[in-house]
Amino acid sequence: MEKGIGYIVIIVVIVYVIGIILSILVSIGLFILGGIAVVGAISGVVVSIQKFIEVITEAHRNNAYRRATKVLNLLENLITPQPSYAMYPFDGGWQVMIYVKDNVFTRTEKAAQYWFTEGEKWKTKAQYESNNLKKYYYYSAFAGFKLAGTFQYISALVVVALFFVLQFAVLATWMLMTVILMALLAAYNFLHGYYFKIFFRCPECHQQMMLPIYICPSCATEHTRLWPSAYGIFYHTCSKCETRLPTLDFLGRKEIIQKCTTCTSPLNKDIGRLINVHVPVIGGPNSGKSNFIFMAVNRFIDNYAPERGITTSFPDERHRQAYENQLKLLNSGKVLLKTPDVIPQAYNLAVKHPREHIGHIVYIYDAAGEAYANDINVLQQKPYFDYIHGLIFIIDPFSIDQFASQHKNEIDPIRKALSPSSLSVMDAYERMIVVLESSFGVRKGEKFKAPLAVVVTKTDGLDLDSKIGILAAQEMMKADPSIRLEIDAMDSLVENFLIENGLGNFVRDVHLHFENPSFFACSALGRLPDPKDHNPYMPVGVQQPILWLLDQVNVIKWSEERGVKMDIEHQNLTTGYSNLFKKVKYYLWDSLQPRDR
Repeated sequence: MEKGIGYIVIIVVIVYVIGIILSILVSIGLFILGGIAVVGAISGVVVSIQKFIEVITEAHRNNAYRRATKVLNLLENLITPQPSYAMYPFDGGWQVMIYVKDNVFTRTEKAAQYWFTEGEKWKTKAQYESNNLKKYYYYSAFAGFKLAGTFQYISALVVVALFFVLQFAVLATWMLMTVILMALLAAYNFLHGYYFKIFFRCPECHQQMMLPIYICPSCATEHTRLWPSAYGIFYHTCSKCETRLPTLDFLGRKEIIQKCTTCTSPLNKDIGRLINVHVPVIGGPNSGKSNFIFMAVNRFIDNYAPERGITTSFPDERHRQAYENQLKLLNSGKVLLKTPDVIPQAYNLAVKHPREHIGHIVYIYDAAGEAYANDINVLQQKPYFDYIHGLIFIIDPFSIDQFASQHKNEIDPIRKALSPSSLSVMDAYERMIVVLESSFGVRKGEKFKAPLAVVVTKTDGLDLDSKIGILAAQEMMKADPSIRLEIDAMDSLVENFLIENGLGNFVRDVHLHFENPSFFACSALGRLPDPKDHNPYMPVGVQQPILWLLDQVNVIKWSEERGVKMDIEHQNLTTGYSNLFKKVKYYLWDSLQPRDR
C-alpha cells in the first residue's frame, strides 16, 4: 500500500517537473514571439512618425499640394475660378490629407516588408528543421516578425487617423473663420457702397459691374474677382507669377490697373471709390452743348473751386487731355467741332470738398444732337439714363420757331455765325421724357426727382443778354427789391421769355414732370464766332447752371452760400426801419416769405 503511494508521488513529481520544463520551453517561444513583436511595434511607431513627418513636409514643399489653383469641388459652382492660389483651408489643406494618405502607407509598406521578409526566412528554417523544439522556436520567430510587420501598418493607421482628425478640425475652424470674415468684409463693402452711392460704372459703355477686371502688374493676367474670397482674404497670389495682389483698396488695390468687364476699356482709379453723380447734357444739333460743357467746367475748376478749397481733377488722363485740347481751341477763338457720338462717353471730373471724407466723381455726358433727332437714337441713351442724378437741357433760342420768325431779318445776316439748331425744342424735350420714363417708370401723377436745369444759350446773339441774361437779371433786381439773387431774377426772365415765344406748353410740362426745375440763360462763347477773331472766348453766365445743379445733387454747398448772402442782404435792409419791432418783423417773418414767381 505504502509502495503504491510512493509511486504515485514520484509520478506526480515527474509530471510536475516535465510541465515546468515544457512551460519554460513554451515561454521561451512566446518570449521570442513577443520580443520581436514589441520591437516591431516600437519600430512601427518610430517609422510611422518619421514617414509622416517626411511626407507632410514634402507635401507642403510641393506646390501641387501646398498651393492649389482651384477650390474644393463643393465650392466650384459658388465662386468664379481665378488665376490665383486658393487658400490653404479651401483646397491645399485637403490635398495634403490626400497626399499623406497615399504616401505614408506606401512608404510604411517598405518597412513592413522588411519584417515580413525576415519572418519568411524563419518560416523556411522551420519547415526544414527536424528538431521539433527548434521548429517551434523558428515558428515563434516567424509569428513575431509577422506581428511586427502588421504593427507597421497599425502604427501608420493610428498616426494618419490622428492627423486626419486634427487636420479636419483645423481646416474646418479655419474655413469657418475665413467665411465669417469674408462675409463681414463683403457686408461692409456693400453697405459702404450702397450708403454713399459708390458704384463701378464704365464711362465708355455705361455698364455697371460688381467689380472691374484687375490686371496683374507683373504678368498682365486678368483677375475678375479681386476681393476677399477663397483665394485670399487680404491678398491673392497670382498663380502665373507669384505676385501678391491686394484685395482691398486701403491695402493698395486701387493702384492696380482696372478695366470694364463688358467693353474692356480701362477705368480710372477713382471709379468705384468716389460717390457717383451722373449728369447728361441734352439738346439738339448745334445748340451749343459742348461749348457750354467745357466753358462751365473751366469756370468751375478755375474760379469757383480754388476759392473754397475744393480740389478738382480729371482722374482719366484721356479726359484731361481732351479738356485741355478743347480749351486751347476756345482760347484761340475757334469753335469746337460738332460732337460725333450718338452714344456718348462720359467725361469724369473728381470733386472733393475739404470737409468731405469721400469726394464725388461726376459723369458728364455730351451726346450728339442727333441722339434726340429720332426715337431709335434716343432709346440708345437709356443705359446711362438709368443712373442720372440731374439733367441740363440746352435750348438754342434761334431754334424757337416763333422767335426765329419774328427776328428773321436780324438773324439772316448772321445765321452762319449763330448756326441755329435744326431740332425743335419740343421734339428734343419729348424724346428726353420718353427715355426718362423708360428708365425710371414714373407713375401717373408723379414727378421726376432729378433736378433739371433749362439753359437758354447764345444770349450774345441779338443782344439777348440784356433781355434774359445777367444784365437783364440785374435790372430786374433793381426794379423789384424783393428779388435778392440773380439766379431768381434770371429764372423768371427765362420762363417768361419762353412763354412769350410760343413755348408755354414746354414750361408748363417741365413743372408738371419735374419736382425741381430751374431756368438759366448764358452765352458759352461771350460773342459770335468770327474766323478773323482769335481772341479767347469769354463766357457769360455759364457757371450758374452747373453750380445750381451740383448743389442740388450735394456735390457742393452753393445754396448755403446763397443763403448766407441773402441773410446779409436782409440784415442790411433792416437798417431802413427806424422801429425795432418792424426790423425784427421784417427779418424774422417778411424776409422768409416765398416770393411769387
